[in-house]
Amino acid sequence: MTVNRLHKTYWLLLGGFFLVIAWVTTAPAQIGLNHFPAGAANLYEWRASLVNPSLGAYQHGAVEAGFKLMHLGFLDGNATAFKATYALVHLPRWLPHRLAFSARVQHFSGPLLQEFELGVALSRQFWRRFSLGVSLGVRNFSYNREAFDLVDPDDPVFAGGTSRWQPDVAVGLTYIGAAPLIIGVGVTHLNRPAVSLAGDAVRLTPRVHVGVAVHLGGSTVHGGGMRTEHTVAPRGFWQLYGEDVGLLQIGVGNQDAWLRGRLRVRGPVSIGYGFSYPVTGLAGATVGSHEAFVTYEFDRLRKVPPLETPPVEWNPFLPGISRIDVVPQYYTAANVEALDIFEKRLVREVSEELTPEQLARLNAYDLGVLDSSRVDRPFPFELEPVTLPEIGPEDSVRYSREYLRSLKRLRAALQQQEGNPDIVVIAPKTQRKRAALLEKELAEQQPDSAGVQAARPRFANPEDSLRWSRPVSLEELQKSEELVILRPQRVLFHIYPVLPEKLDPHWKLVIEDQQGRVVRTFTGTSAEQQVVAWNWRDSQGRIIEPGFYRYYIAWRDARGQERHSPARTIYARQLKRRIHIKVTRRFTTPEGDVNSIGIILNKSTSEE
Repeated sequence: MTVNRLHKTYWLLLGGFFLVIAWVTTAPAQIGLNHFPAGAANLYEWRASLVNPSLGAYQHGAVEAGFKLMHLGFLDGNATAFKATYALVHLPRWLPHRLAFSARVQHFSGPLLQEFELGVALSRQFWRRFSLGVSLGVRNFSYNREAFDLVDPDDPVFAGGTSRWQPDVAVGLTYIGAAPLIIGVGVTHLNRPAVSLAGDAVRLTPRVHVGVAVHLGGSTVHGGGMRTEHTVAPRGFWQLYGEDVGLLQIGVGNQDAWLRGRLRVRGPVSIGYGFSYPVTGLAGATVGSHEAFVTYEFDRLRKVPPLETPPVEWNPFLPGISRIDVVPQYYTAANVEALDIFEKRLVREVSEELTPEQLARLNAYDLGVLDSSRVDRPFPFELEPVTLPEIGPEDSVRYSREYLRSLKRLRAALQQQEGNPDIVVIAPKTQRKRAALLEKELAEQQPDSAGVQAARPRFANPEDSLRWSRPVSLEELQKSEELVILRPQRVLFHIYPVLPEKLDPHWKLVIEDQQGRVVRTFTGTSAEQQVVAWNWRDSQGRIIEPGFYRYYIAWRDARGQERHSPARTIYARQLKRRIHIKVTRRFTTPEGDVNSIGIILNKSTSEE
């Protein structure tokens, strides 16, 4: 119920604002009396608080002062006898309870009278979208006695003096709706101050200032105006604003068009200039003006603290160490935080067509024993590219016809392989001619493949080459093998005692899984710094499963209560690799996606 009521109030206020705007903009246009007009919803002009005191709640601190020269009617000798000045200061955080404070001074002088105003304003935000403001001031009207001598030298109007002081009250309301919309309403001369010296018959009527601003990126479109009981002055303007440059304003009203700008010159200082030109024709009631102003923003440039250089003999200050209550206790920390479990399973399929003599020619490369199968690369050794020699027609005569027919069968099988995998011919130095022949045969028939590359195996030392090329006993050859490698093979727990002379020498290192089940326990009987090694196996001798584990030290304090050190975490992750090797006389197309195919040349018995 409360939410619905707030929504109804929101739309009623918004609708009321638009009704007021429509009322202002559709009424007949007449002359306005404000010497420094501004948009009632313009947050980027401090003079806007003169017509809507609630805007100060959204503006930052600044001081601004300016003057204006106005020409009324035709350009004669007294055309610029009308002058106006103003000065204001805005302090948004000067008062408690999020109140913004501003003070202003205005002065107008003409051939017949002078007008002076001194006032202050208070504003405050409510619910971040609304702000209310009130302005209190005193206004003085002073008439030029000499200008009325030709009318009546003894006019009783001036019997009580030529000036009069009157209070002046104004209120304002600002609403910030959706991201691009701002609506502002201000009412000045709310108490109808009297301007006559002979009584209270002549008064200033209240003026309603309405403004609507729609933000479009770096520019803003403003609409609205001012209305009294008998006059209306609609206004609209387009404003371009830059945080580090200033603003530019182009607008038109019912009597004139104007251009006004503010340029930031240095730090917090900005200067501005503007002029207006009549749009109703050069008649006796037309008004034009030139103005200039200067602005100083308090929040634009903050004071930098002075830099103090220490003397040459200055020494660094070392504060005393605070008292820390140290109690007897144990701490533990592991030298590693993660375990990698590599599990490799090898399955072999040996064709029945192969004779024992043919199988005896195969080595660890061909049969793929587990210690020759790597986890991080497709081949069991590192490869480096080589340049093969040129081969001519006479080179193919060195090989048997059966061998050449096997190359043709291999070429036909590779043409059936999907995905166009890379073909790598791996050959030692003694088999470069043979590798060149194979490369030529495959490259001519694989124009769409990623290419045929030649490489040779590279070993860290000669012993590795002998180990990988060693023959494998057929009696030891199994259909499947499995190997588990732990990296690192063990973890070291460092036990650190604090105040060992007051500690119970009996402690217990506990390792638990995520469910809190104890995986392994180590005990000690000495209150000295020690190291405990763990081989990643539980109390039953099995390798731990992948997951998170925590460990801590448990002991008993002087009162016999069990204490625990802060628990720390170890993570175990597992990588499984399945290797399937088919040993056949002919090349068979592998199933599934294949990235590369390696052809290893390690025998030369096929030569004539």
